[in-house]
Amino acid sequence: MSPPERAPRITDQRSLEHVWRMLLGKLGFADPQLWILLVDDEGGVEAVVPVHEAPPEWDAKTGYGVRMMLAAVRPHSFALLFARPGGPPRTPADLAWAQALAEICRELGSPWPVHLANDVELTVVAPDDLAQAC
Repeated sequence: MSPPERAPRITDQRSLEHVWRMLLGKLGFADPQLWILLVDDEGGVEAVVPVHEAPPEWDAKTGYGVRMMLAAVRPHSFALLFARPGGPPRTPADLAWAQALAEICRELGSPWPVHLANDVELTVVAPDDLAQAC
């Protein structure tokens, strides 16, 4: 993992994906993980919060914790990524995570799309993916 202070500014989805790739390094995860990027008003990465033992399936307790942490910190914006061991294809649990994280982004006003990662790929979650999860 590269240090956040070396991350380039996040100005669009492409630069966000670049930052995720830089921070995660070589893909491969021992456990499900939630990653939270806190982004300042100029697109700089203020902090990276990795949760290395996230539950494999989304639950209300996790959602509450993420919302409370973001409400306490009050970043200018933030980005969210769920990662898990294994490879494609996306699982129903992946899509449930994506839907829940996208809802948090909408509720709290983050402009950044949710990303999913596994041992093989890192991808943005498109609106069509979220519709499929419903």
